Amino acid sequence: MRATSLYTPTTIAAPRFPRPLMAWLGVNFLDAVLTYVLLGLGGIEGNPALSKLASVFGPVGMLTAKLSIAAAVGLALTLRDREPLLVLASRLMGAVAAYNAIVLAFYLAPSMGMPFTY
Repeated sequence: MRATSLYTPTTIAAPRFPRPLMAWLGVNFLDAVLTYVLLGLGGIEGNPALSKLASVFGPVGMLTAKLSIAAAVGLALTLRDREPLLVLASRLMGAVAAYNAIVLAFYLAPSMGMPFTY
């Protein structure tokens, strides 16, 4: 009796999710989470358009719009084969998320007994 295999030459593999798109969505999600935490601690949104959305729809509505726009931009750049631009945008957004993390550290440092001063 012959052994059967799940793989045959006619097997079609599912398309891979592009790494630049995953990175873009990841850094935007990280930025959204950090922004949400900072808004809860009394921080403000630095983007004037998103700040206006937050004043109209609240923080959750603003973050929903932020992530929806990021997903749409990422998909559009991926589908148009503009992955190098998406890589650059991900790096820049990563810098924004890192800045938010630093700001959050300064917000939380006094409550944790750390001697940071502003």
